[in-house]
Amino acid sequence: MATSPQESYYENLRTMYKEANAYGMHLTKINWDIGVILIAGSLTAVGLGLQSKQTYPTIILTIGAIISIIVWFLFVNRNRDFAKASNDVMEKKEQLRRKQ
Repeated sequence: MATSPQESYYENLRTMYKEANAYGMHLTKINWDIGVILIAGSLTAVGLGLQSKQTYPTIILTIGAIISIIVWFLFVNRNRDFAKASNDVMEKKEQLRRKQ
């Protein structure tokens, strides 16, 4: 049985919505998975540096911790742009569904 162009259009939108939602959820999960590792590692590095009796290891470990947190924020910011694109797809689908 042949489907009308309108039905196939809405089926494509459903597929796009499903894929956009899965991608957005993946980005959220990967952001926090990486963030947990970097934050825990940074706190551990600072803690080890503070236990050291020498100044240089403390400074180096603290700078490394700051750099890793900054890198994580940049990664989250990059993924935020991708998430906005997937949210736009889902909003378009919702707007079209409401018009029906």
